[in-house]
Amino acid sequence: MRHAPTRLMIAAGLLVALPAHAAPDIAEGEWEFKSEMNMPGMPMKMPPQVFRSCMNQNDPVPRGANRGPGDQSCKTTHQFVSANTATWTVRCEHGGSVSETKGKGTYSGSTMEATQTTAMQGQTMTMKMTGRRVGPCTSK
Repeated sequence: MRHAPTRLMIAAGLLVALPAHAAPDIAEGEWEFKSEMNMPGMPMKMPPQVFRSCMNQNDPVPRGANRGPGDQSCKTTHQFVSANTATWTVRCEHGGSVSETKGKGTYSGSTMEATQTTAMQGQTMTMKMTGRRVGPCTSK
């Protein structure tokens, strides 16, 4: 019985670690996202942007309109899933300028709602996103 506390601690540690590897309830396929940006100090509101991304349970981070599969300028530096909620941090470098985006999205099968905050050059932008599955992926 000397090993029982150690085994119990290992089992408890594995249970705590499980949510980080759980997959959210995402209907895999091509998704269409609508994003609305809010940036303090802007004289007028930006029009909503629409983009598509191939989504799956292993990668619940929506990729922006300007991000193709081969784009290496942005890297996901943090990704965590708990139940149907995913959080992420994406760091991008473009011509010496660095931005960091932190997001949180909740999936429900074929729909999703998310909020992202991007910090870049002393500015902060907040983006509200909604998404829905529109069919099978057309590209990887």
